[in-house]
Amino acid sequence: MVLSLLEALTGFERDIELPTGELYNLKRTTVTQHGDRLAVCGKGVPKYSGYGSGDLIIHLSVSFPDELSTEDKERK
Repeated sequence: MVLSLLEALTGFERDIELPTGELYNLKRTTVTQHGDRLAVCGKGVPKYSGYGSGDLIIHLSVSFPDELSTEDKERK
């Protein structure tokens, strides 16, 4: 999942589609580092035995802007 720099710094909330097709609301209120991984227990691929599901691992990456405007630079 790709996050904007603002989302990485301030938190985010997104609906993600699980392997079963249902939606899951993923919310994070802390700072996210590029390369972080989140585990959503029991929401991954159904197990071969048919009983339960594995964990869903979400890889997070942060999209950094190529450049900042003069206005953005002055906000320090």
